[in-house]
Amino acid sequence: MHPPYDRALRAVRDQPAVGYKWLARYDAEGKAGLHDRSRAPHHRPHRIDDAVAELLVTTRRKHRAWGPEKLLDYLRPRYPGIDWPAVRTVGDLLKRRGLVTPRRRRYKAAHPGWARPRLTRLTTCGRPTSRVSSRPATGSTVYPLTVADLHTRYLLDCRKAQPGGQPLRIR
Repeated sequence: MHPPYDRALRAVRDQPAVGYKWLARYDAEGKAGLHDRSRAPHHRPHRIDDAVAELLVTTRRKHRAWGPEKLLDYLRPRYPGIDWPAVRTVGDLLKRRGLVTPRRRRYKAAHPGWARPRLTRLTTCGRPTSRVSSRPATGSTVYPLTVADLHTRYLLDCRKAQPGGQPLRIR
């Protein structure tokens, strides 16, 4: 083995087995063996066979309104010897081939008791952020007040408000 090499690997907190793997790659392939390799599997046993995929796609092109479940229900009795993929897998195949139009997103309505303010210009509103006053290290009571634009909901300011004092107006 290589004792100085082992010490060098431990100094950079790497296992000797990892270092020997890289040495073996370098010995076998030279500098090309030190480049990163793809981590993709060499073989995918659950992949759809090309002939089955083509049969699904051609049937879908003939019957545009059918989804993956109906396609499988139609093809299974006609081709009983084929090991058919799952409904979800067929749906993914159709989506990859561009045979599925995406659904429109539903409009999410707000709660019926809450109406969003309809404002056409920049307006400000000062309101307390919490109902509880806080006592910082100085010992004085602080009533936090945030000033936000109701149109864009952007926080404009946050100040210390006095209890029972004049309301804060920002222009």
